Amino acid sequence: AKFDGVIGINIGKNKITPLEKGKDDYLFCLNKAYNYADYITVNISSPNTPDLRQLQYGDYFDDLLQSIKQRQKVLAEQYNKYVPIAVKIAPDLSESELVQIADTLLRHQMDGVIATNTTISRNNVTGLKNAEQQGGLSGKPLQQKSTEIIRRLHQELKGQIPIIGSGGIDGVQNAQEKIEAGAELLQVYSGLIYHGPSLVKELVKAIK
Repeated sequence: AKFDGVIGINIGKNKITPLEKGKDDYLFCLNKAYNYADYITVNISSPNTPDLRQLQYGDYFDDLLQSIKQRQKVLAEQYNKYVPIAVKIAPDLSESELVQIADTLLRHQMDGVIATNTTISRNNVTGLKNAEQQGGLSGKPLQQKSTEIIRRLHQELKGQIPIIGSGGIDGVQNAQEKIEAGAELLQVYSGLIYHGPSLVKELVKAIK
C-alpha cells in the first residue's frame, strides 16, 4: 500500500566537516533526499554538532541559503516537483540574531522555518538531577522559550514564511499557545515519549 503520510527529511553537516565546507554536506544531502521527501529541513541548530550554530549568522548563513535555493531550483526541474525547504533554528538566540535570521530567510524566500531546536540553557533545570549533562535539552524546559521565539519571529516575518512550532508541546494548551504566537504547523517530539501517538489525535481535534 502506498504511504500517504508526510515525510520530512532532516539534513545537516557531519561533525568532522569544517564549518567553511559545511555547505557541501548540505548540498550532498539535498541531492540524495530531494526525490524522497515531502519537505526537507536544513538543520543549522543542533547543539550536538560543534560550532554548527555559527551557520545561523552572517556570510555563512547567507551563502548556505543562497546555494540551497539554487540547488532546489535545479532539482525541481530534474524531478519535475517542488519540495519545500524549511530552516530549523535554535531557541538560544538574541534579539538582534533573530531579526537578522528573519531578514535572511525572507531575502532567500525560504519555504518555512522550524522554531525551535533543543536548548543549551539549563536555567529551567538548575539543581535537578542530571542538569549538568551536555547536549540539547528538550521537552518542558524548552516550552516557553520556543514559544517566545515563535512570537518574535512572527512579528518579523509577518506571515510571509510559515512557522512550524516545536518545543515542549505536551498538551492542547501549550500547542494552542504556539499557534496563537504565530505557528501554522506543529511538531511533537518529547511529548510522544510521555503521551504516545494519541497526543497527535488529541491536538488535531482540539486546536482551532
